[in-house]
Amino acid sequence: MFVKSEPISPFAELPGEIDRLRWLTGQPQLAPSVEAEAEEDGRLWLLMSEVPGRDLASSPDLSPLKIAEIAADALRELHALDVALCPFDQRLAAKLAQAEANVAAGRVDEEEMDDERLGRTAASVLEEALALRPATEDLVVAHGDASMPNLMAEHGRFTGFIDCGRLGVADRHQDLALAAW
Repeated sequence: MFVKSEPISPFAELPGEIDRLRWLTGQPQLAPSVEAEAEEDGRLWLLMSEVPGRDLASSPDLSPLKIAEIAADALRELHALDVALCPFDQRLAAKLAQAEANVAAGRVDEEEMDDERLGRTAASVLEEALALRPATEDLVVAHGDASMPNLMAEHGRFTGFIDCGRLGVADRHQDLALAAW
């Protein structure tokens, strides 16, 4: 079992992760199950099942080729889910609308930009994102943070996704870019 907790706030991400984990329970994809949730002392608590194995970023017994194969197979299966059945919208329009709201409300910490954007204003980064927005999206059910620490394996086999709080209908390249990084 694993426990996650965060302060209850309008920006809390844990409620969304709980919803996504519950949805995944009815899908063929492997992920932790929600065992219990509670609110206490201004915090939300999630108790979830353990996904066996180690994350792909820290699996010394797996070759880079095997890690790539496991990740590719896991994402291929996730991306094959029917987008019409997924209730979570992570398309670019939704993300850019949230980004615009965050910039307008001053909720972006400009000192936390990645190295490439450090020193820029949130408004200029948003402007660039809007200008570079692709005309089309290749929509799938995407993990949303498909980096190697969020894919688990044991004995050379995929055992499940973790940190599923950004899962939803999105462009497949979001997952592929993070998986390749």
